[in-house]
Amino acid sequence: MSKYLEALNESRRKTRRRNRLVLIIVVCLMLALVMAYMIPMIINPMRRPGYIPLNYVLRVTPLGTHMDDVINIVENHRDWRIGRIDRERGFIHPLPHTVRPLSEGWPVIIGEKSIRVESLYTFIIVRVGVSIFYAFDADGYLIEVYMRRSFK
Repeated sequence: MSKYLEALNESRRKTRRRNRLVLIIVVCLMLALVMAYMIPMIINPMRRPGYIPLNYVLRVTPLGTHMDDVINIVENHRDWRIGRIDRERGFIHPLPHTVRPLSEGWPVIIGEKSIRVESLYTFIIVRVGVSIFYAFDADGYLIEVYMRRSFK
């Protein structure tokens, strides 16, 4: 009977070791998936939540930057592409609230000139489009930046 108990205990030990090994492998795979998701978010500020992407855009192209300089910066940025340059009118603001007070007329056109910049990235399995709208005064200096995300 002792041989039977020893064999049973040995079998249980092997099962526990195998279960621990499987658990360790599963935890490592889960950590690898989480890191694969988090590293692009950490590296690319446009993928982060909240106001972090807008703060990044304002850091790269601060208010007061000339229109030609913004065009050069956008063209040299690897993930951005210029969607439209309009030297005759600003952009139509889609929301009634901005950092500065707006007039009561609708639609609200901000600035005298504008640039629309597009960027695409994949969030898990969904493609997300980021549109950045730059508004410039009559002299070509940046006065407003608006950013919008949309699912593609």
